[in-house]
Amino acid sequence: MKSIRLIISLIILTLAAKAKAQYTYAVYGGTAYHSEDSTNQNYKNHYVYFFSQVDQKIKLTNYNGYDTVIQLDANKSKSHRIPRRLVSIPLYLNGKVIKRGVFLESKFPVQIIYTPLIGKKALNDPFDLGQSGTYSVFEKQNCGSNYTLYYPQSLCGYHTDNVNKNTKYNFTFSVLAFEDSTWIEFDLNFVSDKGKKIEILLQKGEAFQISQLRQFINLNHYTLYDVELSQIRSKNCKKPIAVFISNLAVGVNLNSYKYSWDATTYPAWGVEIEQLHPSNKWGYEYLLVSDGKSFKGNTYHIKNLGANEIRFNGKLVKFTHDTLIFDTLFNRSLLIQS
Repeated sequence: MKSIRLIISLIILTLAAKAKAQYTYAVYGGTAYHSEDSTNQNYKNHYVYFFSQVDQKIKLTNYNGYDTVIQLDANKSKSHRIPRRLVSIPLYLNGKVIKRGVFLESKFPVQIIYTPLIGKKALNDPFDLGQSGTYSVFEKQNCGSNYTLYYPQSLCGYHTDNVNKNTKYNFTFSVLAFEDSTWIEFDLNFVSDKGKKIEILLQKGEAFQISQLRQFINLNHYTLYDVELSQIRSKNCKKPIAVFISNLAVGVNLNSYKYSWDATTYPAWGVEIEQLHPSNKWGYEYLLVSDGKSFKGNTYHIKNLGANEIRFNGKLVKFTHDTLIFDTLFNRSLLIQS
């Protein structure tokens, strides 16, 4: 009888394991550049677009009281709004461990596109103002434990702390943990809210965000930003983390050694947001395809650690370690080969 009970127990455990979610995705909304205390939060929600090749139910959770189940139909995209308060971290909470981000759990793979929104007009069309960056969300197994931080030299706005006269730049790095007891090390080449060498402990569903600090200089409101090469690591390689970068930037012109705001110049007061690839996922060949939604154009940031020549659609081009490509041809793919 004991052997029969053991077999039945094993069968029950196996069925329970198969019923659990097999895929997990971390969705983050970037830095919140406006007060969370605003009375009108209706237009502060963010869009998430889902696509599945099979019929399935997916679960959205922040492991802190927010749980939503969504039905996806095979080969049909579906959008869903998520309150900004759940997925974004304001600058004043930099350097603090906080429950932010929403995690998607599914039995089958899901394609996820995230779009933060700004402005009331975005209620009708998320691309109406051209102010929303988008990114594709990586599944947990495609995340890693070691990340090289990068960003091209870019103009970025800043906020000044009147107490200690430090300048907190809008460009931020954010980390989300998939597992409990995830120790994370920061080895930075810039001074952040918590210094250059940081070690923090995150539990499942928690997030941590930093940005560069500089002493306040009473000049223009925008300045060149360069993070050089820095590292973020999960101390346990079996506990992957999701790392994101976001930036609120404006178009500027340089006149008489001063920068002036130009709303018609890229990025035209827009939000740039991206989920970083782990260091071991960097590759040699990429095919970039525009979604055709931006009336301003597409911008590709290319970071390189060795090659000085790269082919763009077969054409050999001299290449620096830090390159930005601006493209307004929406109906043509771009093949980049190292």
